[in-house]
Amino acid sequence: MAKKEKKSKKDNKEKKENKEKKENKENKEKKEKKEKNSKKNSSSSSSVNTTIVRKLDGSIALSKLKHVIMTKKGKPNKKGKKKEIKGIFIPIKENFLFEGKDGAIFLSVRANLKDGEDEYGQHGFIGMQVDSRIYKEASEEEKEEMKKTPILGGLKDWEFDSSSSSKDTSGSKGNVDEDDDLPF
Repeated sequence: MAKKEKKSKKDNKEKKENKEKKENKENKEKKEKKEKNSKKNSSSSSSVNTTIVRKLDGSIALSKLKHVIMTKKGKPNKKGKKKEIKGIFIPIKENFLFEGKDGAIFLSVRANLKDGEDEYGQHGFIGMQVDSRIYKEASEEEKEEMKKTPILGGLKDWEFDSSSSSKDTSGSKGNVDEDDDLPF
């Protein structure tokens, strides 16, 4: 009986060692693959060598900001008929937005990443944040309002995909008066 127990313990020990070796080998292969992808995806076009570690996708619910949905008339088509265009008007000051160079309007946000996936398959969320320059200039009443900033959307973590391309999503420039038609 003692011989069987010794043999069984020896077999179990060998199985455990083989399993550990296999796991170590798999982990090593994963690490090498990750390093290889990291080198492949590193950017050499800038003076600072940056490696893209993670690709995050998400969406922002603009309707969580203070807004008005509007329908305006667009440019006339070939027959001279103006089509109705639905849009969203987002007031700058009321949403704590700020103006940057060349008239660009910005919304400060913070991305919060979680350790795992939530029930919706998301790995984090995007929250509105008030720019520090705006916060410093605000009254106590305004600061209280700034504490109520909304969560704007969720984030999904994806492995980097070098085939994706960035598109210019900047909108049409210019201001439109309430009585004017839209410039598009």
